Amino acid sequence: MSITMAFLLALALSAVLCLLYAKVLAPVYHLKYCDKDYTELSAFNIMLGFLICMAAFWPLCIRLADSSFNLWSILVCALLLTASAVDFYYKKIPNELVLIILATAVIISVYNTIIFDDYNYLMITLGGGITAVAPLIAAVLLFEKGVGSGDIKLIFAAGAFLGSTHAFYFFFLTFLLAFFGAIFLIIRKKAGRRSRIIMAPFMAAAFVITVYFQYFLQGINMYWWLR
Repeated sequence: MSITMAFLLALALSAVLCLLYAKVLAPVYHLKYCDKDYTELSAFNIMLGFLICMAAFWPLCIRLADSSFNLWSILVCALLLTASAVDFYYKKIPNELVLIILATAVIISVYNTIIFDDYNYLMITLGGGITAVAPLIAAVLLFEKGVGSGDIKLIFAAGAFLGSTHAFYFFFLTFLLAFFGAIFLIIRKKAGRRSRIIMAPFMAAAFVITVYFQYFLQGINMYWWLR
């Protein structure tokens, strides 16, 4: 797909997602997670969300011509961006978003298993979830309140979607971005050492980077394997 076409598609997807969140999802999640009266999102917040969505969707749309996998990646990215917004405002990650991502991963895995008659696809999906979530569980044990249960479920679902090959890079990038984000907040005195880190936005960013550079990452794997 050309860069221009990818830009226009990303533009449309970003507008739809922002409109859907601002007019439908935000009031629903506010009612679910907050007992205060709902205040509509400001034009600034909607525009900021739109720009973030554009930055996430555009690279994935460029990769859309490479394989049908990237079409599903756009859906998962939209769910991660939605989870990021909810996590940012309410410190919660909706279970339904996690389940949709996990269901997408399972459906793709089962489909490939049936088509290619190869059960390795199921193992790759399961391995991806475990690869992504195991270090996060260790972080929970070490840092107590630093990571929530919603983060664990979300990173498992995203890791399962990416598969064992890319789940490690996804986890590494998530924590690298979260580390620098936490350092920035601590310097600005907006958070402490035991503060809960809002992980979903970093997962969304790491997911986009991982999918966009998947062929580059495969090349790294091949290089070390040949050695």
